[in-house]
Amino acid sequence: MGFFTLETAQAQLSPGGDFGPWIWDLKLLAEHAGEPVTREQFLESVWGYHAYPTTRTVDNQILSLRTKLEPDPAEPRHLLTVHGVGYRLEMTKP
Repeated sequence: MGFFTLETAQAQLSPGGDFGPWIWDLKLLAEHAGEPVTREQFLESVWGYHAYPTTRTVDNQILSLRTKLEPDPAEPRHLLTVHGVGYRLEMTKP
């Protein structure tokens, strides 16, 4: 993941890239880098739990984010699934 820098205070990526609403998912993961983030945490922090009725929404968002970040989304190295819990971001130092 050394191809961009995430500025979490402003929720911006550099160099550019169209991450749209996924920037907030990535920001939450970066704030908890190396730790699992539950689907419920995503729903509460990113969207507000009542906005989306199912945790599958999180799974779909992560899949979309993987296609933007991972060299091989089918074999993720950075956006990892923590089975039964949620997802974890493994960051590498520049």
